[in-house]
Amino acid sequence: MTPQEMWNAYKKINPSIGDEIDAWAFGVEPDLLADLVLRGEKTATASAYDLYALEAESLPQEGTFDVILDSQNQAVCIVEITKVSVQPFNQVSALRKGKVTNP
Repeated sequence: MTPQEMWNAYKKINPSIGDEIDAWAFGVEPDLLADLVLRGEKTATASAYDLYALEAESLPQEGTFDVILDSQNQAVCIVEITKVSVQPFNQVSALRKGKVTNP
């Protein structure tokens, strides 16, 4: 399914999402990470703050929706951004990011 097709289907359920689509894939292992998001095992992600300034992009906004893509640019799921924070990388919870650690 294309990002537009998924967006249109979801818009029938939630018309308030608007028409603008923000679709993206994880840079490393997009299929694995998209699947973890789909299964609810990955509920957070992290990006380098400085890259937003370098690319003249604004930070993600709470209450917006993104289409998560696989390695073939096919839509996997739609997520809602529920919290945005800026913090040192070493304080980001690995558990929320879908990382599995062995005790």
